[in-house]
Amino acid sequence: MFSIPLFTLETSKDHLGFLQAHFLGKKSIPERKVLVDSHFHLGRKLFQTEEDRQEIVHSFFNAKVGIQAISDYGLFHPIHHVVPYEEFVAVLPKIAGIEVVFSDTYASIVKRGDEQVIFTKGIEVETILEGSTPSVFRENHQIHIAAEGFDHLQASGTHALLEEGQRQGAYMTIAHPFTVPAGKTPIPVLKQLSAFLPPTLDEIKELYKIAKEFPVFLEGLNTGNTLWMTFTNAGVRVFAQKHDFPLIYNTDAHTRPSPPFLTRHGVSKYWLFKEQVGSAGTLLEEETVQNLKSLTGKEILEKKYEAIHNHGERYGEVSNTWIFGFSVAATHLEFLLP
Repeated sequence: MFSIPLFTLETSKDHLGFLQAHFLGKKSIPERKVLVDSHFHLGRKLFQTEEDRQEIVHSFFNAKVGIQAISDYGLFHPIHHVVPYEEFVAVLPKIAGIEVVFSDTYASIVKRGDEQVIFTKGIEVETILEGSTPSVFRENHQIHIAAEGFDHLQASGTHALLEEGQRQGAYMTIAHPFTVPAGKTPIPVLKQLSAFLPPTLDEIKELYKIAKEFPVFLEGLNTGNTLWMTFTNAGVRVFAQKHDFPLIYNTDAHTRPSPPFLTRHGVSKYWLFKEQVGSAGTLLEEETVQNLKSLTGKEILEKKYEAIHNHGERYGEVSNTWIFGFSVAATHLEFLLP
């Protein structure tokens, strides 16, 4: 009941997807579908100059993203190099060829000619599961929650924050549920590696209780769950389908400039970012995002999550090894990369 499948049809598809990510690259978004990515971190080093901001904003349109979260990170261990939604939308009126049709605390409708992208305010929060017990590699069970539609989140415990978000009418996702980044050991290298261990049986049972108690989505695709973690995405999907929990699919991109040793050889500063944006997410029917300018940001989110719950489809695969190394792993192994 509470196991992670290693060899099933579903996990086999994900392992094939891992190979596809290396040899075939990004897929094309199907006709009359729109891509939604509700968990995405924009690196500040990509958003410093006017040229940066022009390039980044237009890249979202070029990637054919329909609804794109701009996710802040953390309450207690914030990543200061991540651009929050408020800072991002503040520069949109200054971008050439871009028109802000609507903007509020929760969402902004932005046009480029006939093209449209809706940017939404998101955050990923590290929480500690109340009463969780330590193990060899973990001092507690840490659960990451990706949220939209919130006003102000400040609780540190998992249940406390979910209750706080529920009171505010927030839409919440348990991010990468079967990859639990809570490694705390005296040895730095082991601390980083333990961040990518699969959950224990007790941790899976706790996830089950949380998904039963709260109206949360489970992240059934997280592109950073690659290499030895590839099977955890399929594990989440099998687990959610078995227990009738709603699924959502995201990149969880941690975008940053291309490494200097590549840019010195002619690779664009924005190559790594462009490989990540629009690479995965949840597919919805195109009409879901049309004629929304009469709605508030909260109402846009309500319509979005209702559509994801009712007929959201998975799109994309895990990151290839290069993208993983230059982005996800670099976040944890900052001291190894320039």
